[in-house]
Order: sequence, then structure tokens, then C-alpha cells
Amino acid sequence: MQTNLPVSPPLYSDLPLGRHLAVLSKLYFSRLYQKLTLHDVDRYYSVLVFVDKSHAAVSQQDIGDFLDIDKATMVRVIDGFVEKDYLLRTANPNDRRSYLISLTAKGKAMIPVIQKAIDDLSVEIMEGTTDEEQKVFRKVTCLLTRNLKKPLSL
Repeated sequence: MQTNLPVSPPLYSDLPLGRHLAVLSKLYFSRLYQKLTLHDVDRYYSVLVFVDKSHAAVSQQDIGDFLDIDKATMVRVIDGFVEKDYLLRTANPNDRRSYLISLTAKGKAMIPVIQKAIDDLSVEIMEGTTDEEQKVFRKVTCLLTRNLKKPLSL
């Protein structure tokens, strides 16, 4: 998507931070989706990555809480990945009200494909920045997230 609008001061830089983050997020996920479109993995690829990084079966609730996905959406996402044979859902032997989620062999095989797409996009998006600027960016975005997860003080 090309535009004739300036991407530098004064117009663009005067927009609220949230607008910058929304545009960046939309562009990032659109590009990542394009990279993953040849595979039947959708925008919830992060569920597969989270389960992989957990190194053990993990509850749907834990996945949803960590990735900030509501319960209804989480069920639909898990259902879709179970149907595509990326995830396995088993009853939690310690809590009959919950399920444990683990990767299938097909799901494990998809992790390197997802990671490559993420790595390729990271190189693309960070073009023109130094390693130090990238570290600072990641640190600041983590701090911003942590700050906004704090309860609102009135």
C-alpha cells in the first residue's frame, strides 16, 4: 500500500501514539498473514508459538490470559487448530472443567515455518535501525504494555 502522505513530521508525527501503534500493528499482521497464507495458519499463529514455548500441555485459560484472547474466541481458535490437526485438546486430569492443549506432530512441524516468517518480517520491519535501537524499541514496547496492564487510577 503506497501513499503520497508524508511519513515524517509534521503531519504523521503529531498523531497520538495509539494511532501509530494501531497502524503499525495492522501493517505488521497483514504482512505476516501474507507470509503465512500459503499455510493454513491464520492470525492466531501466536497460540501455536505459545504452546510450543510452554514445553508442556497448557490450559486454554493460560493461553487466553497470556495472549489476551477472550474465552469465546479462544475456544473458536483452539477448535480450528484441533480441526486442522495442529493442536490436541485433552481433559485436564486435575480439573475436569478445563482442557490441556498440546501441539500435534503437524503443529510442531509448523513452528519453524511460523518462526521463519516472523524472523523474515523482523528483518524487513527493522531495516534501517541499529541493533541498539531494536533493543530499545523492544524494551520500550514491553514497558508500555506493562504500564497499560496496570489498573486504571482515577
